Amino acid sequence: MQYVFSQTYRAFPSSQGMVWSDVDLSSQGPMQLLVTALVRCTILTLDSIIIKQRNSVTRYRVDVSALQRLAHPQVWESISLSIYCAGTTCDHTSLERALHIVPRYCPVHATVAHSTALTHTIAIDESTEDAR
Repeated sequence: MQYVFSQTYRAFPSSQGMVWSDVDLSSQGPMQLLVTALVRCTILTLDSIIIKQRNSVTRYRVDVSALQRLAHPQVWESISLSIYCAGTTCDHTSLERALHIVPRYCPVHATVAHSTALTHTIAIDESTEDAR
């Protein structure tokens, strides 16, 4: 990891890429980045499973509810992901089956689930906002 500006860090996790992180320490920090990594890994894994099932989703929205312990170390006590899929060729049952497989293949999910109560739900977003 390389310190770049006052609160910006560059990480080179592999030779193929770089990750930038602009962290406002007054409102967020590494624990919030962990939740962001969890969401990203979950969605990338879910999308991969859906594609392998010869289906598609054009847009995902994830609402996160997380409870962090007040005592140090301030680990996450629980995280709940509500996933909404728009423009999908899947029915609700197919989406639930795909989501059920995610914990087997998403390493961030597996890591977080060892110490945190982790739940998720999935739904088809049928709102008219799909046009964006």
